[in-house]
Amino acid sequence: TTTTTTTGAGSASSAALYRCYDSAAKLHFFSKDPNCRGLASSSSPSSSSSAVAEEVAEGVLGFVSLERNSMTARSLSLCLSAEGGYYYHSLDGPCDDGDSFLEDCGFVH
Repeated sequence: TTTTTTTGAGSASSAALYRCYDSAAKLHFFSKDPNCRGLASSSSPSSSSSAVAEEVAEGVLGFVSLERNSMTARSLSLCLSAEGGYYYHSLDGPCDDGDSFLEDCGFVH
């Protein structure tokens, strides 16, 4: 679920961009998903690793536009490296050859 807000009549809608932590891979990444691409919802509060849900969704980094316009002309994507096993972002282009596209995160300035 993506939370959207409208900042005024005729303005673009926006979504929160969350800082997330993949505790299994020990890597940070960002996502529009408040459940961090399912990582937060997969942790069980009754398990011995109940802190994982808090660890995964670390907070809001900022907001991205859901519409391209003159102020937010660059697309932001989340990618996963095939070789190094790390997350990275891509502006205005596809992920590097062989890497995985994970999420269209919206548009930024």
